[in-house]
Amino acid sequence: MALGFGMLFVVGTTYGGHLLMAPAVLRAEPVPSIDSTRAAPPSYPGSGPANDWSAILMSPTCPPPCARGPACAASPTTCSSGLACIPGTGHEPFALNETWMLHVSAVQEPAPSGGALDPCKTGRDFWVCRGGTADCMSQRDACAHGAKSTAGIPITGAEIAARAIVLDVREGGPTAPTFARTLPIQDLVRGGLCNGFGRAATGGGIGRVTYFLLPP
Repeated sequence: MALGFGMLFVVGTTYGGHLLMAPAVLRAEPVPSIDSTRAAPPSYPGSGPANDWSAILMSPTCPPPCARGPACAASPTTCSSGLACIPGTGHEPFALNETWMLHVSAVQEPAPSGGALDPCKTGRDFWVCRGGTADCMSQRDACAHGAKSTAGIPITGAEIAARAIVLDVREGGPTAPTFARTLPIQDLVRGGLCNGFGRAATGGGIGRVTYFLLPP
């Protein structure tokens, strides 16, 4: 299964990983150039000012075109993110000048029988942090709040376009050593706002980290 416009899952596809015998220093990939034509967010009917695209996300009305959400007549789908309306086709990338809050959902370990272990049942004290920082979110907090951490990390559309964001996985606290890291976050489109996104990880037997993007 893949994370695109589909459901965000805690039990899902098996992803490879290897156990690190000791914490390692993990490096992000080089940053590519940014497409400046994506500087302005799209405008949709009822969304308010062009720089406030997110205003319609919780609106009880969802004028066409809309991709999904309980208020979207064309695709009345309950979003696990809690959003009501995903305007547009769902294939639009995020504009460079937008800011979103990244909230962790699940740190997924591959299960021996296939699929992935439920981190809310394993009880491991995972922390997911912006790469190289102490700006972190707790897996246990996410488990206590419907698989969505209350704390979030601010990111921008420009950082997504530049592949400048990686997530570190730690255990025991935000200052613990990093033992796994995701690949750089990239190629996100707005349709994923409904049920979330995921990124493969390497190190420590972690296969994938899933997360939501919500308005600040």
